[in-house]
Amino acid sequence: MKLFSLIFSLLFLLCMGTLSWGADVRIASGGAFIDNFIKPYKASYEKASGNTIIITERGFKHATQALENGELDISGGGFFPNEFVGMLKKEGVNVKDPAAFKIDQITTDEIYVAVNKTNTVAKLSKEQLKGLFSGAITNWKDVGGTAGDVIVVWNEFLQGPNSAFLKQVLEGGKLTKDILPVKGQPDANAAVVSTPEAITIYPSKFKVPTMSYPEVPKITRATVIVTKGEPNPAAKSFIDFIKAEIAKKK
Repeated sequence: MKLFSLIFSLLFLLCMGTLSWGADVRIASGGAFIDNFIKPYKASYEKASGNTIIITERGFKHATQALENGELDISGGGFFPNEFVGMLKKEGVNVKDPAAFKIDQITTDEIYVAVNKTNTVAKLSKEQLKGLFSGAITNWKDVGGTAGDVIVVWNEFLQGPNSAFLKQVLEGGKLTKDILPVKGQPDANAAVVSTPEAITIYPSKFKVPTMSYPEVPKITRATVIVTKGEPNPAAKSFIDFIKAEIAKKK
């Protein structure tokens, strides 16, 4: 079965006419995109193509600037294509021509929230989520948990999922100013694991067992792949590979 899968992937890449043996594909994005759409396919793609995937975790601002400067081949994130220009302005990204970027939506995913394993809260309503993240609710006892000050862990590398969460849950309201800012999903996970009162946005369906995930109303976000102009042959072959793998699961 593994041999068949490898042969299929190789034939797919050859049929696409995009196989570029031995090339590097440079990718940077937030942890959610990397965990969901790069790492699961990295080994099989590299084996099938002979190319090497080079991964760096960066937020939207730095990843997009790197694309602009020619330092990357692919970026990605959890936002809708029509939000790209607004995010450039919001994050202060300096690009010569926003229209030069190709934004390719590949799927739609859910956003979850994660809490410390000791947290007994099993379900949160939209109003409760809004209260926790806006600062209107500051103690876990007010949502049925053990008394303790709420600590919102805010991953600054999740611009797309953060924006979707704020829009759908806070509905234009402001995030509490009393946050614990972190840079990257590993730091967010570590903060929640070590802090009994913590809560954070969790943007991946691959849930780590060291945290708990209360039931919440469905929150969705798009997932996009971003390139500057048409991707080079190696980058295109990886994008096509990802799309084919996603299509298999639908």
